[in-house]
Amino acid sequence: MVTAATSGSGEPHGDLAERLRSRTNAETGKSLVQRLRSTPGAMDPALASCLSMQVAFHHAGLTLEERDLLEGAFREGAVRALVATTTLSSGVNLPARRVIIRSANFQGNPIDSLSYHQMVGRAGRMGLDTQGESILMCRDSDRSLAQRLSRAEAQPITSCLTGSSTSLRRALLEVGATSSHLFLNDCF
Repeated sequence: MVTAATSGSGEPHGDLAERLRSRTNAETGKSLVQRLRSTPGAMDPALASCLSMQVAFHHAGLTLEERDLLEGAFREGAVRALVATTTLSSGVNLPARRVIIRSANFQGNPIDSLSYHQMVGRAGRMGLDTQGESILMCRDSDRSLAQRLSRAEAQPITSCLTGSSTSLRRALLEVGATSSHLFLNDCF
């Protein structure tokens, strides 16, 4: 999995796709393109080109159906490399052995340690892989930031579900809305 700062920096990774060409299954790539064409919306030509080589990009500009399909294909091994914005940096349990973070800065600001830990935490997920590694690419000018991030202790996380019943109700409504959406997609 490769983490990119913006959707534009995630899409043009045809060079990665070209390097993987010798390791791909052409039929699997064609099948992915066909499955994606069956989702609502127009098929992105850049995504179709990458998918033909079992490489995909993932960002908030994709439809929910496209993102679900790509995540499922990555879980199944049909997508072998996934370039993503921070849309996949937390809360998603994907079988990524290696996570590459392309910069120590996102949108002109240094990555904070919580975001960094969330991104590197995608590698080697328990129950999905036996090992994981992360690579943080940086310029010489960002070397001290990269060293601080790699040495930083994980920050404590506070649940939004404790404290007030309003937060719990909102979380339950979000789960219900997502479940309803998935149910409707399955039915129609």
